[in-house]
Amino acid sequence: MWFCWNQFANGGGFQLLRDIRALGPENGGSVPVIAMTAFAQISDPESTNASGFQEHRRKSFAPDQLLKAIRSALRG
Repeated sequence: MWFCWNQFANGGGFQLLRDIRALGPENGGSVPVIAMTAFAQISDPESTNASGFQEHRRKSFAPDQLLKAIRSALRG
């Protein structure tokens, strides 16, 4: 499982996710990835899920919310 900060240099989390998925399942490319951001907009969960992230969490969040996201992502 990966936790990915969506807004960083060189393409951000979306580019990182594309790079991970390009590895293919045999090389770990199907690992669950949870998007995290401090600058969320209402449309962010839909766009991150459409891009291949399993979950989206806006910082800051409670520990139980993170555990819920992890469980959901692992279930697929």
